[in-house]
Formats: sequence, structure tokens, C-alpha cells
Amino acid sequence: MLVAEGLGARVKALRARHRLTQQQLGDTVGVSRQTIWNWENGAAQVPSADVPRLAAAFGVSVAELYEGDSPTRRERETFNVPGRIDDLRGVGVKPLPIYRWGSLGDPRDHLSAPNPDREDYPPPGREGLVGPNGFGVEVRGESMVARNVLDGDVVWVNPDKPYRLGGLVLALVDAGDGESGMVVKTYARTDVGECLVSERADGKSPVVCREYKIIGPIVWIQRGFPPQ
Repeated sequence: MLVAEGLGARVKALRARHRLTQQQLGDTVGVSRQTIWNWENGAAQVPSADVPRLAAAFGVSVAELYEGDSPTRRERETFNVPGRIDDLRGVGVKPLPIYRWGSLGDPRDHLSAPNPDREDYPPPGREGLVGPNGFGVEVRGESMVARNVLDGDVVWVNPDKPYRLGGLVLALVDAGDGESGMVVKTYARTDVGECLVSERADGKSPVVCREYKIIGPIVWIQRGFPPQ
């Protein structure tokens, strides 16, 4: 079943608001970049099966995705979404700890783990990606803006997944300049070896390589799309 053409304009507006490329949104929803272009430009309507995935990608309910272009009763029955997207949460999913940026201690070590700031559920539909031992960290500052990690974002970490060169990771650092505790950085190979680096909007990437320990990879950013 296809749904209203006006939805394409709403998808385009939300994608711009979240600063996503068509490729990034397509990867999240599980369709091609060309499909996203077709939806946004009215070359094709959005299939009803993709609507809940689009809503989850933007962190909104199906009703909020439509906004002024309300779905018909038949479409609501097709989506089978009774309320907000959080209502799609899997059975047995539990809240996970959210830590403050810069917290001292390793969440994997029950003896030295920092106290969480709060608990919250992982993003709907991403519980398996985050994993049962995953957790979130609320970002502060602009040190990773070039990687689209912004002040106030919650990044989700799965310490059971392997990390990779060029990927975003959460690490414990002691930079010797006052920046200590848990931070999000890029794990990269540089002239001085494999290090953690910041990626600020000004293009400068100071190396952070003193006494760091990688906790795990960043697998999701709370605004609804995976790191690139």
C-alpha cells in the first residue's frame, strides 16, 4: 500500500532538520539513496511498510511524521501503531544507564563504574544494536562536531562490539590538559601511531593519546541515525 504524496515533503524537511544526507537516511531505513530522492520529490509515494521505519529514524511517532497531513483510518490500521514510537519497544527491553560526558570510571567494571546520571530506554528498534550491556553518554561541547556529534546528543555504546580504525569510540582519557574521563573521539592512525583525535568544526584535530583506554564503539546517536 502507498501513502500520501505530501509525506515526501515532510520527510525532506525532517531530513534537513536532522542534517542527514539522502544516503544516510536510506541506510537507516533500508532503502537506496535514489528511493529517498523519489519520495522527497514526488517521483514515488512512500510504501506503508516503510513509514514506521522513517518515524523511528527521526525519533517521532507516525502521527508526528505526518504532522498536518494526517493518515487515513485505513492507513492507521495498516501501520498498527497505537501511539508514540516508544510503544513499539520490544518485550523485555529494560532501561539502560546514561552517563555524563567526562564521568570518571569504566562502565564495564562494576567495581569502578561511575554513577549514571539517569536511565533510559535505547532507541526503539535499535535495542539489539545497543545490546544488553550497552549504555548512553550525553555529549557536552563541540569537539566532535565535524563527525556530526553535537552538544546534547546521547551517543549509545555497545562495549561487546569490536571497534575499528576511523570509527567513533568512547574512551577513558587523561589528556594532561584537563580533559579527562569518558569522551567520544575518532580512533585513527596518525603520524605518531594509533591515537584518539578530536574533529572540530574548525578542521583542527588535536591528537589525544595520553593514557587512553577504549571502552567500546559508538553504535547510535540519539537523534536517530548511525555514525558515518
